[in-house]
Amino acid sequence: MVSCYEAGAGGFVLHRQLAELGVKNLVVAPRKLDPNQRGVQTDKTDARDLAMDLDRYVRGNDKALRVVFVPSPEQEQRRAQSRQRRQLQQKRLALAAQGRSLLLSQGWRESNRWWKPRRWTKLQEILPRWLRDMLEVWWRGECRQTRQKAFAYNMLAAFRKVTGIVVSPWVNIVLQKTPHS
Repeated sequence: MVSCYEAGAGGFVLHRQLAELGVKNLVVAPRKLDPNQRGVQTDKTDARDLAMDLDRYVRGNDKALRVVFVPSPEQEQRRAQSRQRRQLQQKRLALAAQGRSLLLSQGWRESNRWWKPRRWTKLQEILPRWLRDMLEVWWRGECRQTRQKAFAYNMLAAFRKVTGIVVSPWVNIVLQKTPHS
């Protein structure tokens, strides 16, 4: 028996469960299953098209499906950590930009570092109360994001200590520690 499903938010748990049951499963790259723009994209037509492509693939047409790499659970964990770190960074930058935008809309020129403790203390003294109250919502979110990012970095450091594997904080690259490094 051979099965397949498109890679997506569900991860690779289903693939591993099927493999444990002895099913040869393929995880394939998601694609647009309505190439003719018919506007009839339903689960039924998607499943039929995917099944037909699987049949062609099994019969030898290796271009019928694009099979993706299935990472080990450990590799998937490292990917999740890296993605979380990136998402926290993006949220932090968005909060800083939103606060800066509000300041700019009221004639206050500030950098995206307006939320840093020293600058925030000075701003609290000179801003109108209503503006300070609005900014405080973003300031609290910014500080929370910064703490979460620090937590993610600490988790990676602990992971490195235990496994000897270095996970780059900026890109999704994993370097295996060699005995001589």
